[in-house]
Amino acid sequence: MELTKKVQKLIKQFKLEEEVISQRLTSENVKISKAVTFFAFVYEKLRYVIEYKEENLLLRSSILRILTRRVGLNSQGKDIAKSLVQEILWARYIAHFPIDQVSIIENILDKYIHLLNLVERQPYVESKTKVKSWILEIASCEIERVISNRIKQDALVELMYNDILPFIEVNDTEISTNYKNILIFIAVHKALLKSDQETLRFHLLNFYYPGWTNATPEMVENLARNIQNIYNQVEAHLSYHLNERLLRFMRRRTAPFVILQKVLETLSEDELTDEEKIKDTVSTIAKVEYKKARKKVLTAAIRSVVYIFITKSIFAIILEYPFSAIVLKEVHWFALIVNVIFPPFIMLVIVSLIRVPGKENTEMIYAKIEQLLYREQTTPDPKQRFIIGRKTEWGTGSLLFRFASVLIFTIVFGGIFYVLYLLHFNIISIAIFVFFLSLVSIFAYRVRLRARELAVTDSGQGLGETLVDFIFLPILLVGDKISRGLQSINIFTFVFDFILEAPIKALIQIGEDWIGYLREKKEELEQGGTR
Repeated sequence: MELTKKVQKLIKQFKLEEEVISQRLTSENVKISKAVTFFAFVYEKLRYVIEYKEENLLLRSSILRILTRRVGLNSQGKDIAKSLVQEILWARYIAHFPIDQVSIIENILDKYIHLLNLVERQPYVESKTKVKSWILEIASCEIERVISNRIKQDALVELMYNDILPFIEVNDTEISTNYKNILIFIAVHKALLKSDQETLRFHLLNFYYPGWTNATPEMVENLARNIQNIYNQVEAHLSYHLNERLLRFMRRRTAPFVILQKVLETLSEDELTDEEKIKDTVSTIAKVEYKKARKKVLTAAIRSVVYIFITKSIFAIILEYPFSAIVLKEVHWFALIVNVIFPPFIMLVIVSLIRVPGKENTEMIYAKIEQLLYREQTTPDPKQRFIIGRKTEWGTGSLLFRFASVLIFTIVFGGIFYVLYLLHFNIISIAIFVFFLSLVSIFAYRVRLRARELAVTDSGQGLGETLVDFIFLPILLVGDKISRGLQSINIFTFVFDFILEAPIKALIQIGEDWIGYLREKKEELEQGGTR
């Protein structure tokens, strides 16, 4: 069967990325000493534990840290590009990087340094510190796209975006068609690639300034004059009140595109015209991906527990023990032990109950892939449309639901406090228990979402599961608030960023320079010996 035009276009982009990778393998690369990379690698692994970011965001996060540190010390950005690439190579985020592409990063840095200097002179910027940090975040995204190819990812996002666009209907007079398209793009990016806010800011800036990656000096100056307005518009898109609803809609539609990428990487273009071959390949890949998903769930659960224990539990124990010993003159060891072992136990129980998708899910994925490969999209069924801005007419029921929510909240937390009081927990012990219960619950919820990444079926919920979700909702809401708040006060991240990172990287750089010096002298001796 003949492939659709959109898939033919996708295949061309996949081949283009493979060509770029092949060219890099034959290019002369930036040299580093393997002797010093171990320490940088270990350092990044430690950060990986305490920072709790998605794995695909670690490279960009590292680039941003390097930029922030080096631009802070060198506001003109001189000679930063090569040092940045070396640090990325030290940490083993990439195996090699062509020397001739360092100049591309230099040009990117020159552009953003120029923009930062222009913004500094702008009189109408509300918070220059915040805007300048925002600019560096966008710079880190553009640099990441040079260091790590994103051709396939961009092509998949475009395919899903164009495929899903007809299914979205606007029912809000305050939303323009262009605004709607941007919201859909944001949701697709977050669902398909798990993009963070920083990555989305880079793409949204490119919406407002097409060709920004090859910006002229005039374009940079224009952005500097309008930076506050652009900043406000981009942040308004990212904080739009219906974004979460759109994201939930997209998540149930990403699995076929994830599997399609694996299919295209497995089969030749000729094999893609064989329907039976496609069906067997989709089934095989889906089984492998389900197993990987299960492993990811376990890894995410372990990381969640380690993250909570290392960055939060230590301080809780330090707080609880002195309070009991000094203020109450008695250490309640039962409460102390419960607050230490409870988080990993509850996470273990929740993870053991998580199930990955099965055969029915695979069949639905295949049906969508087959449509993408062989049939051009027709007008969607009205039942499949997702309406943005649709308001539910609850009337007086709205007050009833709010009252019920407050009542459930009171019963759940009141019940927890009462049971702990009967177990002779003091006020600090109760606070720590609720803190951990809420935090572990929200992490478990996120792990559960990870397990459903490849799910397109909705098995529905029984009465019992619905009641459990309803009871846990107040705990999840509190956990979400705590988690978001603690992200900004992670003391370990502060210590790594502002106390440890600069001297550690300086020592590694000295080691790199010293080994380079010895290598150079050795080469001189070898050349002298051949004369």
